[in-house]
Formats: sequence, C-alpha cells, structure tokens
Amino acid sequence: MGVPVVLTDKPSFIVDSRDLGRSDSLRHKVVTLVREEAYDAAVRMLQEHLTAQTPFPKYPERIRRFVEHSVDLVRAIEIKRNFPGINRLTAARQQDLKLKVKQHVDELIYCLKKIEAVEISLRIEDVRSTVIVMHSIVLSAFAIAVCAFVMELSQGLMMTGVVVVDDLFQDLASRVFALIG
Repeated sequence: MGVPVVLTDKPSFIVDSRDLGRSDSLRHKVVTLVREEAYDAAVRMLQEHLTAQTPFPKYPERIRRFVEHSVDLVRAIEIKRNFPGINRLTAARQQDLKLKVKQHVDELIYCLKKIEAVEISLRIEDVRSTVIVMHSIVLSAFAIAVCAFVMELSQGLMMTGVVVVDDLFQDLASRVFALIG
C-alpha cells in the first residue's frame, strides 16, 4: 500500500498512502517533496504556509511551533539520508540510520497532522461562533416582536377591549335593571 523510495546508498523510507492525506493538503505536498529529496522546497512550503494569509488570526501563532519542528525534522531527514560515507558504516549503524529516518518521517507526518487539526479546530470554532451569533439574532428578533406585541396590546388593543367590555357590562346592567323594575 505504501510508496517505496529506492535509493542505492541512502536510507529509504516507505510512506503509506493513508499517511499522505488528500492530494491538495500540506502534508501530502511536504512529505512528497521530502520523499523526492527536495528538502529546500519542503522547508520553503512550510514557511510559506506559516506566513500565508488566513481568515483565522490565531492560526499562525498556533501552528508556529509545529512548523518550526517540521522544518527541523526535514533538515534532520536530509542530513541522515545524505550522510557521507554511509556505505562504510556497519550494517547495524546503517540500520540504525534507516530507523532514525523512519522515525523522523513518522514524526513529520504527525506534526503535519497536528497543523491540519489546528486548522480544523479553528474552522469549527468559527462555525460555532457563527451559529451562536445567528441564534442570538433570532432570539433578539423574537424578544423585540414579543415586546412590540405586548406594547400594542397594552396601549391600543387593550384600551379598545376595556371600552367594549365596559359597554357590555353597561348594556347588561341596563337590561337587568329594566327587568327588575
């Protein structure tokens, strides 16, 4: 399921396609660039993502540490994959180097997932605040309508009702007195 990177004398790593995410995501782009050994482009993409315009003012400050750590991981992967004289190392050392590269890649993927999670949480907060504002507007409009109805009832319609009821009682009282005598 993974995409192997086959290099002759460099530590390789396999990235599962599920770890790459969507093809338009930052994670997919950065991991693909690292897999293709375009480390400077990966670092540039991460730094551009940090400074890019976003509708969420808190976003850059919340992802800054993840981006900086991701840049460090990309550089660590670059150093370990381009280790000079790797062929002269013992098999155990080469295996250890490959294991470190894999650990750095896994940690890079984890950091990129955290960046995506921050963006998703900010989007959810934005939607929630929009829902709260809309709910407040609807409740305010309802309260204003109820107040207007009560004011109209007490000042206009209620006075008319009092006059009508008073007239009915006056008419009823006149008829009762006429019957009595």
